[in-house]
Amino acid sequence: ELPAIIRATQLTGKHVVDVGCGVGRLILPFSPLTKTITAVDESQFTVKTVRDLIFEHRLKDRVQIVQSTLSSLPFDDDVSESTYCLWVIHYAKPRWEKIVAEMVRVTKKGAPVVVGFGSGEGDLPAFEEICKPDRVMLMKEFDDIFPAWVKEQEWKLEMQKVPLQFEFKSPEWALEVFRNTFIPKDLSQEKVNESLAFLQSRVKGNKVIITQELRLYVIRAVE
Repeated sequence: ELPAIIRATQLTGKHVVDVGCGVGRLILPFSPLTKTITAVDESQFTVKTVRDLIFEHRLKDRVQIVQSTLSSLPFDDDVSESTYCLWVIHYAKPRWEKIVAEMVRVTKKGAPVVVGFGSGEGDLPAFEEICKPDRVMLMKEFDDIFPAWVKEQEWKLEMQKVPLQFEFKSPEWALEVFRNTFIPKDLSQEKVNESLAFLQSRVKGNKVIITQELRLYVIRAVE
């Protein structure tokens, strides 16, 4: 998804803000393209991890990390030339409203504010229907109400669909990965068997192929 994110956020040569940076997966590929990056996360553990990453790769002159709640960013208005929040938007409506409003506030008028999340389309949501159906319903609901809410704020909005594909060496390995990320670890044996059968049905050649769709919403506050 990196090329699509780079295009949507117009990163080249700009000061950008990474909201909900996690362990810094986007920092290394994005840092050569940007002037500076300010990364923000709520977790003390992930902030420490990113600090270690910055030190290890000698990025302290170009990247800074701040621990803060995402719904109240500790920055002045209009300080970012491009702001993004990927895979971390919370589905509780009052929370994501505040997070996105803060992203818009700290971004210069007309500059891109990019919100990315997984849609309810593809193999991965179908798999999650087996193990965590409430998550899939929230994704679909968010996909319905988020664009309407953005338009209510009188911001400009563009949406891009980015197809993704994940490859695993076996159904068992795929299930182990998903149990450490998207789905509960304490599945019943019945759910384990159902999950493995689903993953087996996605074997192509000698790999398990799972598709997903990333939705990129590009928001611009009107001048």
